[in-house]
Parts: sequence; C-alpha cells; structure tokens
Amino acid sequence: MKFLLQFYLIIYFIKKIISLENITEKCQEFCSMEGGECQNLKCKCKEGYSTLFTEEKILLCNYKRYNKISVGLVEFFFGFGIGHIYCKRYLNGFIQLFGELISFCLMGCLFWYFLLYDNHFNISFTLTNSFLKLYCPFAIVFVLSWQVIDTVLFFMGFYLDGNGIELF
Repeated sequence: MKFLLQFYLIIYFIKKIISLENITEKCQEFCSMEGGECQNLKCKCKEGYSTLFTEEKILLCNYKRYNKISVGLVEFFFGFGIGHIYCKRYLNGFIQLFGELISFCLMGCLFWYFLLYDNHFNISFTLTNSFLKLYCPFAIVFVLSWQVIDTVLFFMGFYLDGNGIELF
C-alpha cells in the first residue's frame, strides 16, 4: 500500500513538473510547512512529524506524532488504560479500563461481603475466606503488573498510535 502511494506520488510529480523552475514550488505544495521542509527537492519531516496518507489531499509530513515519554507518563500516573486512550488506541484502552475496574469492584464486593458476614453475624465461611485470600492478592498483582508492563512498553516505543504511526 505504501509502495503504491509512493509510486502514485512519483507519477504525479512527473506529470505536474514541466520545467526546472517549477520544482521548488511543487515540493512546497506537497510538503507541509508546519511539519516538513523541502531539502534537495525532497520533503524532509521535522522531528515529531510523519506522513499520514488521507484520501482528501496528498500532503507529506502532515501528522504530529505522539511522544512515547508523555504517553508513558500518562499511563504511569493515571493507569487504567488512559495512556492507550490518549494516543487513540481506544479498544486497548477501554479493555484495560473495564478489566481493571471490574477486578477492583469484584475485590471490593468480596471484601465487604466477608467483612459484614464474618464480623456482624460471627459466621465463619471458610470458602469465602479462602477465595478472598486468594483473589485479592491475585487482583492486585494482576492490575499492577498490567499497568507496569504497559508503561514500560510505552517508554520503549513498542506500541503504535491509533493511526498506526510509531511514537517518537
């Protein structure tokens, strides 16, 4: 797909460029002034910019990329998949958000169930005690490890943003 778009650009340039005086103007026409600059008749993207091909208009260096440090910090401080949502990875973000919220809610419900029934009525439920003692540490380790692993992967630049562009 990317090869075809590059091939289309080359053909388009050949058709549009009639004289050598026109080359600089054509380079500036296709190169975004905000995110790129023409060097040696090629559009070179500035740091933090990339090309996102759209069907509307061919414009190089038109997309401001997300910084992996800022996305990693958002994920570290807020957790719950907010880093994914911030860089437009909505599916991963909402799966993590709901997975961690359900885990915490279930842990809270079990804790209050155990606290109310065990203390007020002096009923000892060994099954509830065992399940609570096993589930609570598992839920805490699960949520924390998910957040730590995601944060490290963001800092390493492992994930792409929601448009499939690498974080810089």
